[in-house]
Amino acid sequence: MAVVVDEDFFNRLGVMREANDLSNAELAWFIVSYAETENSFILKPGRISITRLKDAIEGLVAGTPIPQPHFEEAIRVKLKRINY
Repeated sequence: MAVVVDEDFFNRLGVMREANDLSNAELAWFIVSYAETENSFILKPGRISITRLKDAIEGLVAGTPIPQPHFEEAIRVKLKRINY
């Protein structure tokens, strides 16, 4: 299974043990970032992490959530930039 996530999200997950070989992996995490241009965003490929499902679940459960007010404020700021 392939999962595409942005770098900030992935960095907030708990530690996930990487699979020792692609043949032993059940998930491929494609970690991307965004570059802001004058009037849009460009998706930038980053790195790939391969894990087993069990290790991915442990990483998801151990993640550090952003406090809701901070998340909402970040969305508002980005929307203002897009809507001018």
